[in-house]
Amino acid sequence: MALFALCALNCVMPLVPTIHRSANYKKMGQVSVFLTLALLISACIVFPYNGKEAPNKVVWRQIYDLDQNTSLVTVKTMNGLEDIMKLVPEAKERECGPDPVSKNVLTQCIYKGAVPTIVVESRKTGEEIIKSEISKPEHHKEEEILLRTVHVKWTAKDSRLCNVVFPENSTVVSMNLKGFPEPELGYKSQAVRDASKQGMTSFKREYDQLWDLEVTYEVQTKDAPALEGTLGCLYDEWDNNQLPAFTNMKDHLPEWALIGGGKGPGLLTVQKKVVL
Repeated sequence: MALFALCALNCVMPLVPTIHRSANYKKMGQVSVFLTLALLISACIVFPYNGKEAPNKVVWRQIYDLDQNTSLVTVKTMNGLEDIMKLVPEAKERECGPDPVSKNVLTQCIYKGAVPTIVVESRKTGEEIIKSEISKPEHHKEEEILLRTVHVKWTAKDSRLCNVVFPENSTVVSMNLKGFPEPELGYKSQAVRDASKQGMTSFKREYDQLWDLEVTYEVQTKDAPALEGTLGCLYDEWDNNQLPAFTNMKDHLPEWALIGGGKGPGLLTVQKKVVL
């Protein structure tokens, strides 16, 4: 509290002469009010962004769906998104609106972006980007609850970071990735347990590694429908035009805007559906 008072004192001291004269001279008070209003109006009129000190930060993500053969780009920011999108030739046909992920704080635009280089190359060679296989399901009971356990194994081309995501209302009980130990009991809070039921993200130190994920979820009967999830692998490389959609937007950004991938990893996600 004392430190705050000291800082406040340093801010107020230069204003003491103005405050004193404003209290005693009507003209000085009018001038102070006029200057304050002028400053407020200027702050509202002046453009808020500049390239060096305060750029408008734009979050950019691309998702290529292997099953549907779609390449969608999502762009998000706080203000001025429409002014940016008008400058991007590839985004002429776009859908814009509030971003539900940020609880409508941000505005987002979605459009069809150029196909990533890794997808183009895989089509030419016939090599799958994500090769996956599902094991035969096994059933067992725990405390009168019927559980189904399935292994999903996959390899990813040129990626070391992959994730598996399930719907929020899924009945996943546990997920165990081979080679990765379970967190210590004290670390694994209720929030961590709840999050782990919705998905898993894993990083490998080397390429061309095998992921082996064991998923256990609750079912009513042995004939119950399989659990559907999304398997995706992430990519960040763009400097040699590996992500032409990213390069296209970056080259057409106004000088007052800055583009990036946001808080999470990966500019591009290549994904496919998995049925466990």
